Amino acid sequence: MCSLAQVRHSINTEDKFYDEEENYWNNAYPQIQEFNQEWIKALLESPFKEDFARKYGNILFLNAEIDLKTFFPGNHSHDAGGK
Repeated sequence: MCSLAQVRHSINTEDKFYDEEENYWNNAYPQIQEFNQEWIKALLESPFKEDFARKYGNILFLNAEIDLKTFFPGNHSHDAGGK
């Protein structure tokens, strides 16, 4: 839904409905990402990590580790440096 709102808003930035949708997602997405980070931490700390790696491959965990390194909770700007 987020992507749809972004595309529709980019087509017509004067459309009030998609302007409000864009504002909603701009505010909600960082909080959703914080919840996602908690899930990633649980995955990386799981006692079943080796089982997951055998089934889904190590790339799942490599990407999860990168996600943790590039997301800064409370930082609602769009750059990884937090500036």
